[in-house]
Amino acid sequence: VVLGGFVVTAEQDEVKKKEESKEVIQITNQYAYTIGLKLTENDKTVKPDFNLKAIKPGLVNYGTAVSINLQNSEAAIVKGMDIEARIYRSGEKEGYRDILLKGVEAAPNSNFDVVVDWKDQALQAGKYRLKMTVTHEDQIWEWDENFRIDSKTVNVINKGALNVKNHSNLIQILISFLVLLIVAIISYYIGTRTKKKHCTN
Repeated sequence: VVLGGFVVTAEQDEVKKKEESKEVIQITNQYAYTIGLKLTENDKTVKPDFNLKAIKPGLVNYGTAVSINLQNSEAAIVKGMDIEARIYRSGEKEGYRDILLKGVEAAPNSNFDVVVDWKDQALQAGKYRLKMTVTHEDQIWEWDENFRIDSKTVNVINKGALNVKNHSNLIQILISFLVLLIVAIISYYIGTRTKKKHCTN
């Protein structure tokens, strides 16, 4: 299957004649339209076949996410495909992140990413598990894959993300605040005792 199109516009000679017929020209409009084209070698129906190529953490629109790359390896146009993906933390039964897409389209012999949004949360290094189902008409593809996110990748991605709610940073801020508060209380206590000694003397 080859997809393309014809772009149809007016001939330049016709446009020039219209321009010359007007004394003052401020705006010149040129219209065009496209006729879609689908070329097939024969009438045989080709069914799509999907392969899971990669699972990668990254930034999507400056937000943390995990991208699942799917490949349609056949020369078939796909319309009305449903995709359900769920990511689990290692050893946990409850899904940690998920996505459900309806009516997805895919071009022949193409790759595309299914993006699982991390919902403004910082990525965490560790082991994860992906369970994914793709449904198109009477065809179903299922994957159950383990993957790992390393600490170096996590640090780079989290630094480049916007609006990330990093719980580890929040804990560090709270600990620093408590330390400063304790130091202030101790300083105040020592200061009052020193004043009392001077008063008694």
